[in-house]
Amino acid sequence: MESTYFEWLWSMAKRGGTNQLPETIEDLIAVLEVKRFANLAMGWYFDGEDFQKTYKYEVGHRYPCSKGGALTADNLVVMPWNVNRSLGNNHGDGLEHFKKTSKEYTDKNAFRQAFIQRFKDDMTQLSKYKLNEVPTEPQTDACWAIDAERVLERECERLGVEPKATDFIVSKFDKVESKFADICGGLETLERVSDYASEQEQIINFYKRQDNIMNTMTKEAAMASRMDNIESELTERTTEELSAAVMDEKVRQKQLNETIEILLSFPIDHKPSLDNKHPSQLDSMGYTDTSSVSAAVGKYPDYFYDNVRAAVDVTGMTTADWNNEALASVIKGF
Repeated sequence: MESTYFEWLWSMAKRGGTNQLPETIEDLIAVLEVKRFANLAMGWYFDGEDFQKTYKYEVGHRYPCSKGGALTADNLVVMPWNVNRSLGNNHGDGLEHFKKTSKEYTDKNAFRQAFIQRFKDDMTQLSKYKLNEVPTEPQTDACWAIDAERVLERECERLGVEPKATDFIVSKFDKVESKFADICGGLETLERVSDYASEQEQIINFYKRQDNIMNTMTKEAAMASRMDNIESELTERTTEELSAAVMDEKVRQKQLNETIEILLSFPIDHKPSLDNKHPSQLDSMGYTDTSSVSAAVGKYPDYFYDNVRAAVDVTGMTTADWNNEALASVIKGF
């Protein structure tokens, strides 16, 4: 009579009472088969070199035992132990039909007597459930552990359900675990307890950092490629041509840097003139005021206006959304 299965049944009855003792031998065997699968699914996992006990499962009630959820096979699910513990009794939404009235057992002996009374004619069928089927020592000719994804697939097929995964951006493993929680009507509980919102934020921030790194590397690679192309072309030129081309590139880079410095000296939303010959707002918008409009000379070098206009053409920026820092960033990539 004593076995790991009986002790498990007693642990359920101690918490839930008389509704944790199945009504028929068929119902009892169905429940024990769920427990048997949980025992066999967890255990030693062979990684190619060593055995490691990496998978641990528990049999949990879909509608909580503490709220009256009966011990029937369709109210049970094999799930990762941490999901079962995270849910506690804060689950069961929409599964109230598994609730059944119950009374407490006075002690273990009272449960044993009730068990024997109900199944005294069926002990032969129950004989195979007297052994502990959880491996205690690693063996080299077998591997018992079943990963969570396959356990989920098996339980969905057994229960005839198609659970929903969390909408949060989380790891693949957490997506699988969230489906176990949904089977138990406790997806929101697991999302809150496991703080999926924070995990999603961390993942998004990680990919943003990766994008920034890649953008920086792309710009640096483009600049290096440009200089490589110049050097390659110049190898076929005379010494004078080579010197002139290198000098031109240095001058161009210097003009770009000076343009950026001027832009960043303005307030971020201050729009400078885009035309060094325009007669309006001569002094405040980037001109030197003179007695004759026709003789107006740009306050800044011509290349400043050329570079700013080119950046505006690239961004499509208007007065309403003007941003000198954004323009400077674009010019830096010229």
